[in-house]
Amino acid sequence: MFSTATSLRRRDVKHAFLAVALALTALSQTVLAQGSPGIPQPGSQEWVEDFSLGFPLPGAAVGIGGYAGDHGETYTVGTGWASTANQCNGWILNSGTAQPGGDTGCSANAGRTGTGTNTQAAWPFLQAMASVLGLYQGQGSAAGANNVLASMTNPGTTGVITPISSSVQIQANSVFSVTTGHYYIASADFAEIHCQEDTYRPNTATWYEAAETISLLDSSALTPLVQSPTITPCSDAPYNRYATTSAGTPVYVTTGTTPAWLATSSVPTVGIQVTNGTTQTPGNDVALDDLQIIDVTPQLDEAFSSTSVPVGGTTTLTFTITNTDDLLAKTGWSFNETLPSGLTFATTPNITTDCPNGLTSILGTTLTVSGDLAALMISCTVTVDVTSATPDTYDNDDPAAAAPNVTGLNGLLSPGTTSVTFFAPLKGPAADPVPTGKALPWLLLMLLTAAAWFVLPKTRRSVERNHKV
Repeated sequence: MFSTATSLRRRDVKHAFLAVALALTALSQTVLAQGSPGIPQPGSQEWVEDFSLGFPLPGAAVGIGGYAGDHGETYTVGTGWASTANQCNGWILNSGTAQPGGDTGCSANAGRTGTGTNTQAAWPFLQAMASVLGLYQGQGSAAGANNVLASMTNPGTTGVITPISSSVQIQANSVFSVTTGHYYIASADFAEIHCQEDTYRPNTATWYEAAETISLLDSSALTPLVQSPTITPCSDAPYNRYATTSAGTPVYVTTGTTPAWLATSSVPTVGIQVTNGTTQTPGNDVALDDLQIIDVTPQLDEAFSSTSVPVGGTTTLTFTITNTDDLLAKTGWSFNETLPSGLTFATTPNITTDCPNGLTSILGTTLTVSGDLAALMISCTVTVDVTSATPDTYDNDDPAAAAPNVTGLNGLLSPGTTSVTFFAPLKGPAADPVPTGKALPWLLLMLLTAAAWFVLPKTRRSVERNHKV
């Protein structure tokens, strides 16, 4: 009979402490839900040109030299890539856009189709690339209305043209004002038709493949700040191959991206440039769309390993630097952390970091950190132990505070607020008064008291019944 009473007592105690644990878990999750440390988020699109919001839009074909973006951007191109070059180059169009009348390069034979026919004009190939880029971007049934900038490098009826001397397919000198200390990339989608890999290519023919690059430009010097590796839509892996309605001619699609560039105060505005290093005209038939500038600045988050600590104890402050979902390398970021008044670094601070090239130093109550994120790296961390001799709740990076604790942010987005409470130990049968805002340890005491109130009377009654028996 006593064993039954003991079993009841253990079960009641287990249930009471489970309730306490669940309550504390909910509280800790609330404290830590300030960011998404270790979970990459998408970058922020800051500028885009998809040829669908500018003027004029291609009811009829629009040459790039006569087009303006929706924010007034104007574009320049190399001489050979202009719509006036009579090579079926530099046209903004979609799959339903009528062929321009004045460009004989668009009406002349432009190469074989996927079925081996060698009599198709250039324009349907450009229309096919426009539609395929829309499919690649997930536009579905609306892909036929997708606008692109396309070029055929077509010799027309003569069969001979001078190799293209200028490589610039599109350039805008100033499109966006950057934020100092943020990382940016430029990207674009490319489609190409008539690739050397195609099995329907005549055995004796050479079809030259586009060699594209994307650059962010210094708007003042008009020099590249950062440039992509060479992008070859025909052979880049992974690439996407689409069969088209243009007699089954395959179109190859890929996206090109620059490395991340860390903005400095010396370059307040940037432009964008796309070049094609291939000058030969057989093959080299390419379209581009969805030029973008994206802010890919990593996120800084911070959290205390324990949010309720006795005075004189230590808790570990962890800084997590989380990459954006492009997972590109982000080199040269840095920040300073000055602890709130009343917090200090532990006598043995136990600083650790797994960030590549991570450097840390402490001066007084300020921690200085710098490092990198390697390519494909999701996140890295820096940890340091802190303590306090004064009972209080300390808010790190409280937005209502006169000054932030994290300063000197370079290459990182600012963290949210995180808090820790240092409490005085109990003295004898009574506790010290509860300081304002120090609810967490006292909530634990109240929950334990409630558990005892629930368990002990019930256990006593059970024991008394067993004695009577």
